[in-house]
Amino acid sequence: MSELRLAHHDMPFTIIDSKENEGKGDAVKKGILASKLGQEFVMFLDADLAIPIEELKKFLDAMNEKGYDLAIASRFVPGLKILEPVLWYRKIMEQVFRLLRKIILNSWKVQDTQCGFKVFHRSAAERIFKMATVKRFAFDAEIIFLAKKMGYSIKELPITLQNPRKSHVRLFLDPLNMFFALVKIRMNDFKGVYQWKSK
Repeated sequence: MSELRLAHHDMPFTIIDSKENEGKGDAVKKGILASKLGQEFVMFLDADLAIPIEELKKFLDAMNEKGYDLAIASRFVPGLKILEPVLWYRKIMEQVFRLLRKIILNSWKVQDTQCGFKVFHRSAAERIFKMATVKRFAFDAEIIFLAKKMGYSIKELPITLQNPRKSHVRLFLDPLNMFFALVKIRMNDFKGVYQWKSK
């Protein structure tokens, strides 16, 4: 992994270049743990900007005013605005994964783990991502599972969503990988893989 540091209009950047593609979850984990700006909050969002960055203020307001540890985008809470409908097969995949996640991880309260816009208190993010093991698309489910297990408060917020017309998700292979990732998370928990110090 190499790093390139840039500065633009007094805003520092660190570009983390992984020589091999080990998955979205691995890339997000490296980015979160490498962020050292000393800010109170840390976030990640999908690169296609399907959820506009202007939504961030709403998330920070919820965390500052109500004291939530995490604020996450959700497609399944009232107030969602959809500018471009999701592709039909993606919608089916989302619903099936959502149901499997709730059953396998016994996680019924959080409605949406997969929406790519999440804001954390830095201390919570560091503890959670250090424990993360899933490297590909189902990493969000593990992050939320760990957050709940560690006792962090989570707020789901509706967003404005511009669904991309193109997708890197493979129709058959990725849903299968995500299913096995859910099983891995459950087995990790059963075997005591997730160990951390108290807050």
